[in-house]
Amino acid sequence: MSRREPHPETPGAQRREGGVGLALCLLGAGALGVGALGLALVSVGKLVADLHGAVLLALLPLAVFVSLLAHELGHVLGGRVGRLRFAFLVLGPFEVRREGTALHLRLNRHLILAGGTTVCVPEGEHALRARWALFSACGPVANLALGVGALLAGRSWGGVPGALLGLTALVSLGLALVTLLPLSAGGLTSDGARLLVLLRGGPEAERWCAMSALTSTSMAGVRPRDWSASLVALATAYPDGEPDDVSSMLLAYTWALDRGAPARAELHLVRALELVDRLPEASRPAVALEGAFLAAHHQGDASVARAWLDRGDGGVVAPHVRRRATAAVLLAEGRPVEALHEAEEGLRLVVHAADAGGARMDREWLEALQRRARSLVPDVGDRPPPSAGEGTARA
Repeated sequence: MSRREPHPETPGAQRREGGVGLALCLLGAGALGVGALGLALVSVGKLVADLHGAVLLALLPLAVFVSLLAHELGHVLGGRVGRLRFAFLVLGPFEVRREGTALHLRLNRHLILAGGTTVCVPEGEHALRARWALFSACGPVANLALGVGALLAGRSWGGVPGALLGLTALVSLGLALVTLLPLSAGGLTSDGARLLVLLRGGPEAERWCAMSALTSTSMAGVRPRDWSASLVALATAYPDGEPDDVSSMLLAYTWALDRGAPARAELHLVRALELVDRLPEASRPAVALEGAFLAAHHQGDASVARAWLDRGDGGVVAPHVRRRATAAVLLAEGRPVEALHEAEEGLRLVVHAADAGGARMDREWLEALQRRARSLVPDVGDRPPPSAGEGTARA
């Protein structure tokens, strides 16, 4: 009787083992965090027993800021080890941005990023999954390290310094625990949830890696037409109808549109529009506004454009993007005076965009809309102010 050779392990089995290993690591880290958090609660109770409540309230914001800063610096360190080039870090009122080889500190103008945002750009496209996993893991790990360190140091101090260390330990360990949990809400995903996806591997993980690389590249100032075509292809290679599928189609639409291929852009956007209800509610208006812009500016279909524009209210949308879509729709409806106002407002707002690469493309579109509107207004200098009726945009 012939001996049957063992079957080689399949990639799916390898991914399952990787996912189990990561789950055990996250479980161990979570258990450590819970234990340390319990000790921190006891220690903080002892350290603050003799302090006035007003002192504690004054110390708490500093403890929160230090904990958030440690989290973002952990991502920076993970990016550096994983060969992700640092682009910028935003926390509260501060922004640190890399320009060439120098780092510049400035005031943050983007409220949406103020809770803590670190952007790093991959150097090359190799081993993206492992590199993004390292980047994601190092934020919570940094909080664990800070929390344990502050907890130990606080035992040797009393008064205000000891209370500050105790509060920092409590906040930092709590932040580590929360970010390690696999949570997702409103389009925001925790580090733990992304780590689970990345360690499981497969097409979902590859898509997320490509999308993250494209998004970080854009936010670092690279306009869409210069994005990597291979990353765009990887991001759109797994059409499963999930929210990431819709987001990847929107990225591909932007890339194609900026490369002067509106027909190809339309193919991607049509799929995104078909699946727009799969997105969190706050993310849907951004897709609807692009539907309005494409229908108005490239297809000249005012009725379809107006229908999509009406669905673009609210949500998390850059103000200049809303102005761009509205100006295009107003032009398609034969209302150049109001369109000119919207285009000019968009140009005023685009300089404050958080997505620097996308803003470079949007500026050109807004300038084109401005020129077209001006050509249709007989005397721009004497034009009446825009009406407050239907079609005006809200920033």
